[in-house]
Amino acid sequence: MKNIIVMGIGGTNISTGIMNQDKELVIKNTDKLPIIKTSHQLIQIIFKQIKEVRKKINEEISAISISVSGPLRMREKSFFFTAHNTLVNVVDPVNKKFSLPVYLINDTAADTIATLQKIYPRKTNIIYISISTGIGVGAIVNGQLLHGHTGNAGEFGGSSVHTIFFESSRTWEDYCGITRNTSTGIINFYKVWANYKQKPINNTYTEPEHLFSAHRNKAKDIQGFMDEVGKINAQGVTNAIFAYDPEIVIFGGSIAQNNYDIIIKGIEKYIDKRRISPMPKLTKTSLGHYASLYGAGYNFFNRL
Repeated sequence: MKNIIVMGIGGTNISTGIMNQDKELVIKNTDKLPIIKTSHQLIQIIFKQIKEVRKKINEEISAISISVSGPLRMREKSFFFTAHNTLVNVVDPVNKKFSLPVYLINDTAADTIATLQKIYPRKTNIIYISISTGIGVGAIVNGQLLHGHTGNAGEFGGSSVHTIFFESSRTWEDYCGITRNTSTGIINFYKVWANYKQKPINNTYTEPEHLFSAHRNKAKDIQGFMDEVGKINAQGVTNAIFAYDPEIVIFGGSIAQNNYDIIIKGIEKYIDKRRISPMPKLTKTSLGHYASLYGAGYNFFNRL
């Protein structure tokens, strides 16, 4: 029986598992990543995770397939680890350490493959939008996953969106992503919004979940801000729908999965329904936080 090690490296978490030839995850685990200071540190964490999951199965392992957040550099067998702005060659060190073939795929592309093959096998035009550390869009168009020239098709987090709160356009990620860089991301957007509105900044809001929790608890100092987040997300989703013309839009990523009720309410309120007809179905992934592991596995088995 073919078994492979699958791994998903995000900006904040790392997931590892074993997938069998029936394309089922027989083992899966997720750990929070520490703040990564060097590429060597990240590689050592990857080694540790692989060793630990390898101990849990006595059967032969055929390969290691890894999904990664951030833009790929396939020629260099690397990816741009956006949580630390570091280019990391993950393929060669893992191959040398474990003497197994190593496969690499963008995490949103992996999520999209998993969603298509496991949940919507009869659909031919879908997009998967991940709202997390970064913002990515994976697209299945006429039954085919779009990879692009470098494997980075769908890096929609870098697309421009506009509000009155900045003099120049910013990216979707700058407004709504989770980032450890305090000059960007949703926490910084909250501070810019509060200053613009001449409202006191609540310094207890240090993590994105604090903002969503306060909104859910109807805190008065956050309601208007979350409305602006809805406008930004609606701009990004509208652009993605125009670009790929899907019949269904699936949302994943930690922000979207943990706060889907708030995220989807803002998107449905402000999405440009006048120009989008028919409106595709909007829904949350049913694969949870392990979509990228399934996708990494499919990335290997689809090659056989």
